Amino acid sequence: MTTVQRDMRTLAAVPLSVYLVAVGISLWFFNPISQQNQFAALFASELFTIAMLFYVYLHEDFDRLAALWFGAWWFSICVMLSLAFL
Repeated sequence: MTTVQRDMRTLAAVPLSVYLVAVGISLWFFNPISQQNQFAALFASELFTIAMLFYVYLHEDFDRLAALWFGAWWFSICVMLSLAFL
């Protein structure tokens, strides 16, 4: 693995990990019975972020990584905005 690939993986993995931890901590403060919609949306974004981390570390094709990473962040932003307007 070259240095450029390691840098790309780190560049993609660090923000995804920070997002994973931040949303994981916020899930502790939700009541899953009364706030089912918010809990489910955040949990789905957690699973999506974990899938993106696996993709970053298991695939060697970095040409599509930027587009997928950008798409993952837009998905996460849409989930957060949908939670804000519930």
